[in-house]
Amino acid sequence: MPLRTVTIETAYQLAGFAAAALTVWMGIRAGFSGIANLGAGFFAVLLYLRFYHLCWAWLPGYLFFLIIGLVSIGLLTLFRKMRLRLAEAARL
Repeated sequence: MPLRTVTIETAYQLAGFAAAALTVWMGIRAGFSGIANLGAGFFAVLLYLRFYHLCWAWLPGYLFFLIIGLVSIGLLTLFRKMRLRLAEAARL
């Protein structure tokens, strides 16, 4: 392929994030919580791997893991709010 390695890696990462988001969306839309959880798990793993590649070399370890923990709490809060909204909408 005539493309640079960085371009190919970026395309794969974007495709992975898009596939994970699509899986979450399809799982929520169809009412399959297992599929939505699987997509959310893959999204989180991809996000953490991206953080690792970007920040591990120049960020102290304790700060890196603090950021990872805060992002995890934020994602859990976001997913919980989404689940509550969907459950509320299903009741109506």
